[in-house]
Amino acid sequence: MSLLLSSVFQNDSRLAACAGAQDEQIGQGEVGSHVLAIQYALLSLTGGWISGEELDATWFGPTTATITLGYNAARRIFRPGFVGKPEPVVGRATLEALDSEMIRLGIL
Repeated sequence: MSLLLSSVFQNDSRLAACAGAQDEQIGQGEVGSHVLAIQYALLSLTGGWISGEELDATWFGPTTATITLGYNAARRIFRPGFVGKPEPVVGRATLEALDSEMIRLGIL
């Protein structure tokens, strides 16, 4: 099981489940504090944009999917079996990359 170190990702059972299982993913349509944590990390690390509506609702909508796809593509993060085709979802590899970058850059 993966251990998320950034305070942004701690104490959230949905993030812990996703970080601990290869087949768990967070994607469009999900709502909750885990989505807000992901949005915060993506905005902090990419300088990208997520709609105010999605941020206010803690909703993984189309603009969150777009910034997630860009993050995954730029870092060559692919789901096992889909090498070369990034997806607009947050899985274990994406969470580990976000967490590692947040820690390395001191964005806790």
